[in-house]
Amino acid sequence: MRVSSWDEFLVTPPPVRGAAMTVGGFDGIHRGHELLLKKVLEQKDIVEPTVITFLRSPKALLRPDGYPGDICTLSRKLEIFEARGIVHTVLIDFSRNFSRLGGRDFIEFLVGRGGLRRLVVGSNFRCGYRMDTGTERIRELLVPRGIPVDVMESLMYGAAPVSSSRIRTAIGRGDIALASELLGRPFELELEGAVPGGEGGVKSYRLSGRGILAPPPGVYKALVRNAGADITGVSGEIRVEPDRVLVPSPFDAVRIEFLQGTQGV
Repeated sequence: MRVSSWDEFLVTPPPVRGAAMTVGGFDGIHRGHELLLKKVLEQKDIVEPTVITFLRSPKALLRPDGYPGDICTLSRKLEIFEARGIVHTVLIDFSRNFSRLGGRDFIEFLVGRGGLRRLVVGSNFRCGYRMDTGTERIRELLVPRGIPVDVMESLMYGAAPVSSSRIRTAIGRGDIALASELLGRPFELELEGAVPGGEGGVKSYRLSGRGILAPPPGVYKALVRNAGADITGVSGEIRVEPDRVLVPSPFDAVRIEFLQGTQGV
């Protein structure tokens, strides 16, 4: 999978066959996001499946005091995109002048610089400075030019939509079962950049300062994975503390998969 910055996207020739694009934060890549990706991939033999997303969450930059953290790391997000079949991911650095770009100009960049041939977005999608452009306006801009716009309704789970904010709330209160249901896979905690240490077969990994959301302190059942191909993982109990996680593991862990139905105690 090719990964580009927004600046690189603007100066690189678009794919000859054009691109089917979806745009959004994609934090966690939950079940609703999966439907967007599936739609983008429907014409992968005709146009290039492309995701436009963010280097860092705009919410983390605009409201840092009220933002609990990302559900997954950027590297894990890119790994999932590639596994699904996405060919190109564009990472926007929202902290720059991009935040003042109007929605119409943003859409025109997707067409002129990215070769947009199909756009897939959620029903609540808005873009541009102060969210000035919604799905109806986007359709007005694109459909007359022969560029279809697929607006996907929110996927419901129970009485509420599946969303990244709902998953963050579930993780924040230790409801791993709900978080995993909304994600469509086990909730994971990446240990990228964490510093292992400890004694007696228990290793300690730093959690604070990484911008990644962890569940409340407690003991959780989990599958601990390493980076090597020889050992895929070991099951056991891990302990989450306010600034670190303690993992009984014979190897340096890179990911913890929380088992559904478990909750911190």
